[in-house]
Amino acid sequence: MHNKTNYLENSVVLLSFVCFQDELLWGAAWLFRATNAVYYYNLVKSLGADDQPDIFSWDNKYAGAHVFLSRVYHTAHVMQLKNI
Repeated sequence: MHNKTNYLENSVVLLSFVCFQDELLWGAAWLFRATNAVYYYNLVKSLGADDQPDIFSWDNKYAGAHVFLSRVYHTAHVMQLKNI
């Protein structure tokens, strides 16, 4: 029988080594799109939106976030042009 305490302790140690920055970037990008708040824009920039993604996988959302942010930028740019 497995000891529940050991399992939980090992899970906490494992989680401390896992990086969730791509998840934060993804969430901040959606919040920026939904609110258009400068706070989320600055958060997106600080989480690596200027970096070049070199991996595209189910477990890495950097490339997906970049595609999403490019669409957000394009939509905003088109709306600006329509208002001219």
